[in-house]
Amino acid sequence: MIIEAAIVLPVFFVFVFLVIEGAMLFSDWQGLNNGLFSAARTATVYGNDNLTDYQTLVNFKRDFSAVNIDQLQGFSVFKATSATATITAGCKTGSSIGVCNFYSANDIKLVPSTPPTLYFGTCTANGVGGGKDASWCPETRKVAVAGANGPPDYVGVWAKIRHNQPTKIFGAFKDIEQTIVIKIEPQKLT
Repeated sequence: MIIEAAIVLPVFFVFVFLVIEGAMLFSDWQGLNNGLFSAARTATVYGNDNLTDYQTLVNFKRDFSAVNIDQLQGFSVFKATSATATITAGCKTGSSIGVCNFYSANDIKLVPSTPPTLYFGTCTANGVGGGKDASWCPETRKVAVAGANGPPDYVGVWAKIRHNQPTKIFGAFKDIEQTIVIKIEPQKLT
């Protein structure tokens, strides 16, 4: 009986820890997924409103609340070229003029408690203005069906979180990244 227990118990405990860590990892992935879908929908609806990125972050933070915000490694709103586009490596670590706006966990902690115009909505062109959203200024995003302000841009949202594994049996942490790209909803004909 003792020999059988010595053989079965380690296997049993590894299986239990695998289930626990898998469930916690899935919970973090689902929280990230919920936050990103909310952020992507917000970015497509607000289009070229000067507070698009602010509203995007507010909704991401609200629907990401199942995950500890300190696990967030980065969040980016980027200009995509198609529905299947991927984010550039540079936009995963910082903003790039005319391409993306990068936000850290500390930036997201500021919303919605900080007045939006303190950090957002002050740009008028890509790279012009002092706001956190100035690199890919929301006001420059195309939202018309046709003409100079169309067709609508694709907007992507990307985020990366670090899931810390409590038992550390399968490693200390696992990074989870996800990207969602949606076409901005048209707001006018031309």
